[in-house]
Amino acid sequence: MFSSSPHHIALLSNVKELYTGVDEYTADTFGLEDPVFADIQQHCEKQGLPDISVTAAQGKWLQMMVRCLKAQSVLEVGTLGGYSGVWIAKAFEGMRAAVNKPVLTTLEVNEHHAQVAQQNFERAEVADLVHIRLGAGVESMQSLMAESRQFDLIFVDADKESNADYVKLGLQLVPVGGTIIVDNVVRHGQVLETSSSDTRVQGVRRMNTLLKTLVNEGKIEGTTLQTLGAKGWDGMTMIRRLT
Repeated sequence: MFSSSPHHIALLSNVKELYTGVDEYTADTFGLEDPVFADIQQHCEKQGLPDISVTAAQGKWLQMMVRCLKAQSVLEVGTLGGYSGVWIAKAFEGMRAAVNKPVLTTLEVNEHHAQVAQQNFERAEVADLVHIRLGAGVESMQSLMAESRQFDLIFVDADKESNADYVKLGLQLVPVGGTIIVDNVVRHGQVLETSSSDTRVQGVRRMNTLLKTLVNEGKIEGTTLQTLGAKGWDGMTMIRRLT
């Protein structure tokens, strides 16, 4: 089994220039370098937000998932500065007349982050398609359940310690056939470390324990895809509700 020791992580870091270059090459190939997104990233940096958003390639992948799933409503858990939210919202740009309401609900616990995100949604001209709910993720999802809200797709990119809770609640917020995507689930391979002291790693492992149970009960199907790019070695888990 591969060891996620500092030595192996350092080896990956040595090729960061190469896999970052592949991300840039991909962005150039598919025309992903929209000035709007560069402006959003610069605004986030100026406002002191951490550089932990998805990459352009991952953002486009999320946008395409929305379109391929023909999602009519999306929930994002963890807004940050709105970068991934803009990618998602832009999937609905051509549907404004038909939709005529916010189609992306995004949850953020940090008031400053929410303010920056709102500014970025306005910059990208998608503010009318997005509703930001301020508050802790678990409590906000419980409120959405109380309102009988349903979403075709949920994207989770928040505190990893609460991943299992987000999945449990998320499965009650999507219909049968609905999809949940969870980001940052490989964590440079540290997810293999059963005794890791990193609470984020333990949060991912608790989620995986839950997912294994749900798979065995026939309630979900899913998989995890490892990712390697400008943000390092990580991965996304995708699950689909079956019952």
